[in-house]
Amino acid sequence: MHKGIVAASAPIFDYTGRIVAALALVGLEGVLDLEPDGRAIRTLLKATAELSKRLGFGGATGSADVVALNPPRENTLAHSRKAGALRAAAGR
Repeated sequence: MHKGIVAASAPIFDYTGRIVAALALVGLEGVLDLEPDGRAIRTLLKATAELSKRLGFGGATGSADVVALNPPRENTLAHSRKAGALRAAAGR
């Protein structure tokens, strides 16, 4: 990952529950908002849930399925809390 670049991805499931694809967002740090309740992540999750549904997936998808790749930060505790919040939001 290059300095100043951030990314997030979410899986797309088929009717068997197997991951068959993923959608990714890539942008500049400070421009692309990767907050769990932000517009970009909500849109990403909505899109992957819809695509999974079209492929016959009947299970639930949630924000815990999002993988965010951010540049290293000085405050790694805050970053790990954000990851915990993602899991908690999905009920995991």
